[in-house]
Amino acid sequence: MCSVCGGRRAAGASPIRCVGERITATGVPEFREVAWRACIIAKFNGNSWNVPTVAGKTAGASPHRAGMGPKLLIDEAGGFHGIWDNSPDKPIDGINKLVRSEEDAGGTTMYRYSPDGVSWQAARQIILPFSVEGNCRAKLYNGKLLLMVLGDARNVRVVFAEYTLPAPIDNLFEISSDKMFYGEGETISLHARLQGSATGDLYVVVAGPYNLDAAGNLVPVAGAFQNYYLTPGLGWQTFSDFSAIIPALNNFTLAPLNLDFSFPVAKRSVPFDKPARYIVYSAVNAPGQTLGNFITPVYSYEIHICNQPACGES
Repeated sequence: MCSVCGGRRAAGASPIRCVGERITATGVPEFREVAWRACIIAKFNGNSWNVPTVAGKTAGASPHRAGMGPKLLIDEAGGFHGIWDNSPDKPIDGINKLVRSEEDAGGTTMYRYSPDGVSWQAARQIILPFSVEGNCRAKLYNGKLLLMVLGDARNVRVVFAEYTLPAPIDNLFEISSDKMFYGEGETISLHARLQGSATGDLYVVVAGPYNLDAAGNLVPVAGAFQNYYLTPGLGWQTFSDFSAIIPALNNFTLAPLNLDFSFPVAKRSVPFDKPARYIVYSAVNAPGQTLGNFITPVYSYEIHICNQPACGES
């Protein structure tokens, strides 16, 4: 478990994987890149600029609160990697994980990936459990995203973090959503990211609802907790025995693909019909084999459902 990711890291979107944290002032590769304001990274729709495309903001939040110390990097394959500080009035990741004997950090450092700089379907990911209040340095180096920041107002220090980037040939099947935090009645766009070349059976499972205990751990809601799997007809079926579930797709050959495939409504559609947190799991299993013979990592992603109509991101 990586300390820099803040312990529990169910909410995570491709493509980065946490490696570790080092507090150091030496041995860091030279960082040279243009500083970007995440709050002004935008997309032109033909008539006007959609601002902000990458960072987003929360309903009712001050528009200037997301975007301190950001970076935008472009890799050799043309992929875009956006990093920014998130400390709005209502953080888009909901409530930060609590740390015993410590006050709330009041913000996070966020990451988002786009394969082309236009489509930002991949979900926002928390990569540091505190705000980047000043400038940060970032570099893509030897298959890793390297990040050096001066952050965390509770205990200011220089933090150097490494995140691995999956190789283009790695087999991946990852389900996320267009946002992490939804108000009642909002449409949840579930997004699938695939890459690789292996053939197998695709499984998607949703577990919930969960609440957080005083230590910040996910706890099943008594009397309401259910497991669901995605059926071949893109419906959701409850189950209690993993041996009884069937794949959403059989004998499917992976290829680079990004698509939205399901659109449940927050607090109205199963499995996201209660105001709480849900974990979405996705993996590819060896074709026709007992579940557990995975040929991709089991990926997990957290979705927050709010109890009010206007408490999500906008």
